[in-house]
Amino acid sequence: VLAASKMSASEPNAPIQPGAIVELHSLSKVELNGVRAEAGEFDEIKGRRGAALEDGRFLGVKETNMRRVCVDAGAAATALTFADEAQRLLTQADAARGEARQALSTAFVNTVQEALASDPACHAAHFLWGEAFLKRVVVSPASNSNEEVYKSAIQHFRRAAGNGGGVKAHCFISDGLAQLPNGLKNNRVVLDKLVVEYPGSPDIRLKLGINAVQQGELDLAEREMKEAVRLFRSGVPSFDPATQALHVGNALENLCKLAFVRAGDLSANGPH
Repeated sequence: VLAASKMSASEPNAPIQPGAIVELHSLSKVELNGVRAEAGEFDEIKGRRGAALEDGRFLGVKETNMRRVCVDAGAAATALTFADEAQRLLTQADAARGEARQALSTAFVNTVQEALASDPACHAAHFLWGEAFLKRVVVSPASNSNEEVYKSAIQHFRRAAGNGGGVKAHCFISDGLAQLPNGLKNNRVVLDKLVVEYPGSPDIRLKLGINAVQQGELDLAEREMKEAVRLFRSGVPSFDPATQALHVGNALENLCKLAFVRAGDLSANGPH
């Protein structure tokens, strides 16, 4: 996991994506102006984007009536300081057991909340929330099953992605979707969009290749996995040599698995 302080801040003028924390403005219902909301999916037919208000209401709002929440540099820096501390607590809580784990979990929650109080769009804090659910460091009454855990994690990773978390957050959304009912198909829809948005991401290429294998699209799988290997070898993104070698090895391992799948497919269809 990247240190929170090294994760770039959300760009205020970037396109609004699902999960982005926005402020409503210039609405005819003046009582809604200045209200903060979480942006949802865009409805092409209605020309409006969903907006989940803090009081639980869900509205359809034109994007021209939304603007990203933008805090001053001091508040953003404070949020990242809290996020760095939250990351430390999460690492400790994940390794702890019993009462120590519970105490660290409580401290983690309080620290993440402090980060988001300083900057509601701090994607590092939203990302850590998602990780905490996956590691079962944070457990809510609604997350008593694997499916609910992944749903909760995806919700937080989507907020991270919508507020500038980039391809890393999208990868975690993809991993979570793969664990849910109809995961292969739903994940594929997401990956097809991501490979267009991030064509130079070896992680996305590899995930698309693995998904294609699982759905029997072996030619697509081979093409995407080879592209992932090429990108990892070229140093995109930039890694230290050891990490780069690890990623290249992982991609090559998946290519080898694909070769075995192809061999089995050939055997099933008679001698060649």
